[in-house]
Amino acid sequence: MALLVSKTINSLGGIDIPQIYIRLHYSVGFEGKRVDVNSQIYISRDAYLQKIRENVFTLPQIPESLSFKYDRLTDSADILVFIHKKFKEILSTDQLYDSPILDPSTGSEQYNPSTGRLLTESKVSVPKFAESKEITIVDID
Repeated sequence: MALLVSKTINSLGGIDIPQIYIRLHYSVGFEGKRVDVNSQIYISRDAYLQKIRENVFTLPQIPESLSFKYDRLTDSADILVFIHKKFKEILSTDQLYDSPILDPSTGSEQYNPSTGRLLTESKVSVPKFAESKEITIVDID
């Protein structure tokens, strides 16, 4: 099982790559409540099949390793499907953070007058790598 990202990526010294093939490897935490995932990126499935260790490359926008909470009873009995869906979600979702809203005239943080809570707005810290429709789970057999 793998992820196929069908999107032109400018990498490798300015060479356009029309798609990338991502293989995921995992290990389950001792208590079975966490799964650690490592990614390996290839130009294509053929590059993966030909020389697995030599054809791997990295892209700064794609995490090399991630950890997810995992519960077999509620998440999925098929851990391969689970990790591929989660990794696809990470690649196709903007990573956000809350930033305080500042008063334009004073530059000081603004608070809600009725609750006293700090007013915040969501901002993108890491933009999504690709649209969800550009990422397909492949080689399911």
